[in-house]
Amino acid sequence: MRKIKLQISDLKYLSFQLSITFLLIYVTPFAFLWHSEIAHKFKSFFSGSSKEIMMSMIVVYFVSVGIFIIGILLHELIHGVAFSFFCKNGFKSITFGYSKKDMVLFTHCKEPLNRIGFWIGSLSPLILLGLIPAVVGILLGRIDFIVFGFIFSSISVGDIYIVINTRWLSNRATVIDDPDSIGITVMDE
Repeated sequence: MRKIKLQISDLKYLSFQLSITFLLIYVTPFAFLWHSEIAHKFKSFFSGSSKEIMMSMIVVYFVSVGIFIIGILLHELIHGVAFSFFCKNGFKSITFGYSKKDMVLFTHCKEPLNRIGFWIGSLSPLILLGLIPAVVGILLGRIDFIVFGFIFSSISVGDIYIVINTRWLSNRATVIDDPDSIGITVMDE
């Protein structure tokens, strides 16, 4: 039996590395494909009056904050739904909470999961809220999708960290979510 606890200090360095990586992966093809469109949008945005620009920035700010809050809640809900597919009792085995100490929302699965179920549940928000919107943004030339995908890919650093730290698990391993802290206990048979 082995405990893996999410260490916030470890996440700082990994977060920086992965954020730069995501930024390069998303922005490079976007800029290559849509560079003239980007220049045109910036030119038209800044050609308005100071008042129009300020109002646009205020609207973008409040809309962004709202999307961010909804996205965080959706991130945890996606974890719960994905984990529930691998639980005997389905969604009844899932609870949600907030850690005051770490200042993060979390999803807790009451049932032990196999390695694949744990990985799918852990990485589902990254795929659905990070990678897919970023790819759509690259293909359609939508900077808002790129920004959304980048933010929610970066938010998934803790999930990536846990998956990286469980890559050594055998197919028979069982992952038990720790109800008291952000971490897991692994039972490798």
